[in-house]
Amino acid sequence: MSDEEREHWLSELRRVWCPDFVHKMQPMGARAIASLEPHYAARRDLARRFKPKWLLELGVQCGHGAFAFHYGSPGLHYLGIDSYADTDGIPMDAYRQHAAALLKVEGINGSIIQANTASVERIHGEYDMVMVDGGHGFSYCYHDLELAARCSKLVLVDDYLVKWKRPRKNRYNDVTRAVQAFCQGHPDVRLETVEIPGAWSIAILHI
Repeated sequence: MSDEEREHWLSELRRVWCPDFVHKMQPMGARAIASLEPHYAARRDLARRFKPKWLLELGVQCGHGAFAFHYGSPGLHYLGIDSYADTDGIPMDAYRQHAAALLKVEGINGSIIQANTASVERIHGEYDMVMVDGGHGFSYCYHDLELAARCSKLVLVDDYLVKWKRPRKNRYNDVTRAVQAFCQGHPDVRLETVEIPGAWSIAILHI
């Protein structure tokens, strides 16, 4: 990516950033965008690589991920599912409103359904790619993986192999455990990982 292309990407990300977005490990505003930009750049680049026409995202938050996927694969059809249950004292309704408005303003062809995937047995339709980024508990993530594998041959999982520089309880370990357990239970699945600068990786499951 040229310097000009990168500057355009950053300016677009700043333009659509949700002013109410609170990330537990990062400050708000410009510093949050700078810290989390590689996170969304990875989504953009994976969309460019796989060129999905139909994309399902489990866990939407403010819609920044939807924007990144659309940036990488313009014209894709998007479906997002998120419970928007208040988390860690953060009211999520502002996130839902921002995501819905972002889809409309940016001309992203798709919709967002407010639902808890833990109570969903099957998602209808077939998708070129699914991003799993919902509940981070082991059971919740494993269930989302099963849902995703029923409707796509390509499943991405955010927050895989997260490494913190300082000792603390790593709540993302359950995501890693869920991915590894799923792969053990489905030996035909090929696991690929993409490292993101910082502490994150994305798992790519080729079903």
